[in-house]
Amino acid sequence: MSSPRPGQAPAGINPAEFAHIAATEESFWWFQGMDRMLWDLLCSQATVFRGRAVCEVGCGTGWVSAQFRARYPECPITSLDLELAGLSYARRRELDHLVLGDIRRLPLASASFRLLMALDVIAHLGRGEERLALEEFARVLAPGGLLLLRASAFHWLRSRHSEFVHERQRYT
Repeated sequence: MSSPRPGQAPAGINPAEFAHIAATEESFWWFQGMDRMLWDLLCSQATVFRGRAVCEVGCGTGWVSAQFRARYPECPITSLDLELAGLSYARRRELDHLVLGDIRRLPLASASFRLLMALDVIAHLGRGEERLALEEFARVLAPGGLLLLRASAFHWLRSRHSEFVHERQRYT
């Protein structure tokens, strides 16, 4: 990972924010709504990945990876994050395959996943760096694989939480 310029937040989430996220991701309305949309979409696309290897990049606390494992136990899931603090929460969820890594240089084999989930992670990259991540996502996806990408929208929706998690950009 490259070093940030002076006055610029580093890529990745503020490690101190993991405790807040872990305490709210089951009950906070935003997480509940995002989860509902995620599982509806995945259910409709399950034939693409069922029984095949899956990866969540930017897994944070492992909340989504653990839910995925419960819903699709036949799919081995790899959970990757840039921060050891996030992976320590994921480890408590007894996830089997945790990887420390940067989405701009994934330490994963090419064409190894049928589903790659990148939820709210590219907003932590500087402008233009998302291209590196997208190239890596394409590299590790198997032919016919599915990329599920969720990104923060509209700069006017930025909040204090956006600052706490080192969000660097939003999309339209």
